[in-house]
Amino acid sequence: MSPHHGSRTSSTHPFVAAVAAQEVIHSAGFMNQWGFPRPDVVARYRDARQWITGQQGAVLVEPTAAGLSVTAERDV
Repeated sequence: MSPHHGSRTSSTHPFVAAVAAQEVIHSAGFMNQWGFPRPDVVARYRDARQWITGQQGAVLVEPTAAGLSVTAERDV
């Protein structure tokens, strides 16, 4: 989960580098008034597969023998 819906101040470069996420879920409504997740935050997580709930709907994360399986309600 990206901190605070993918706001600019909650996903700083040092934080993103420290967590080195492979998958990132941005919990943000479709066309929300704040523009979350912010484009620069999406760019910071460029090495991770990203999911935005306002576009893809519910995101399911399940543990598997190989790690995590992440799927979304909608393909975009």
